Amino acid sequence: MDLSKKDKKAAREIIAKGMHAEFQRGMQHFDIIMQKWRESKDEDQIHYAELYGEVRQFDKRIAFRYDRLSGSIYLDTIIIQIIEKLIDLSDLNLLSTETQEYIIQSLKNRTL
Repeated sequence: MDLSKKDKKAAREIIAKGMHAEFQRGMQHFDIIMQKWRESKDEDQIHYAELYGEVRQFDKRIAFRYDRLSGSIYLDTIIIQIIEKLIDLSDLNLLSTETQEYIIQSLKNRTL
């Protein structure tokens, strides 16, 4: 589906909101690892390795999803963010009715 300039701008805003939520989740996950580290007394190396691995894995995920993000995959990115509950359907209100319907139909097709 070809997006209008207005829809592209709205899609970028929606994606940015979802990306912010994804970073929050990542930081909360890292905080849990740090809490476990604070509670233990002698496992610094193990917790460091766990934190490092999780940050690295998260970085790869973020880079795969958002680096080189172009208009041709805006809608797919939004759909994934909805599926992962980073954004919800109310965030689609910024988009045209046609684009909203396309996304909703795509979501229905994925759940079948």
